[in-house]
Amino acid sequence: MTRTTSYVRPGVVHLLAQVLAVVGVLALVAGPAYAVNAATQAPAAVRVQVQVDSASPQGRQLHQVRGLAAPATTDGAPVPGDVRLTAVDLVTPQAGRGYPVELSAWGSTRTEQFLSRGHVAVAGLGIGLAALLLRPVLLSIAAARPFQAANARRLAQSAVVTLLCAHLAPLLPATAAGQVLERVGLGGADSPLSVAPWLAPGSLDLVALVLLVLAEAFRHGERQHRDLDGLV
Repeated sequence: MTRTTSYVRPGVVHLLAQVLAVVGVLALVAGPAYAVNAATQAPAAVRVQVQVDSASPQGRQLHQVRGLAAPATTDGAPVPGDVRLTAVDLVTPQAGRGYPVELSAWGSTRTEQFLSRGHVAVAGLGIGLAALLLRPVLLSIAAARPFQAANARRLAQSAVVTLLCAHLAPLLPATAAGQVLERVGLGGADSPLSVAPWLAPGSLDLVALVLLVLAEAFRHGERQHRDLDGLV
């Protein structure tokens, strides 16, 4: 039996499209602004996430004190007193990974501060672009014209934006962490601290895949819609 009632009323879809537009604009502005504001905080303390190598003797010592410590530099000298480590998670690390800790260091540069919040800027840009791409799709659905031209392309572009943001956003704070470690003398190969791996699959990869599947479905719908128009 054919369903005669809608799953979601057009008015609700239209309202959702307007909300999405507002969220998109706010994200486009707020995300980069948050990172730019961080740059104005230099030379105050910058906080970055690094990892402790649990296989090294000094790394095991840092882990045993449950997270609050000031390690020595790679040449054995103590780091400045304005460098602190705070435990984030002391569970058993996964294969090839250390224990995550937060490193706080004064004397920061504007670049370090900006990059430490760079993931927020990337996330804001990604959310904003995806929201503005999806808004016309929702409006066409509300108008009962879901397979109008360009909807499949908008969905595919949203998938690409989601995928890029998922993997580029962690790169910026990872770069900041590397710069901070070098500045305080903890960036050498013998250091118990290192930058945590930033490239890892996550839930946003699944979101991007779902968007691509929807884009393919809409592409077929658009083609069938054009074929029907040609028969009229």
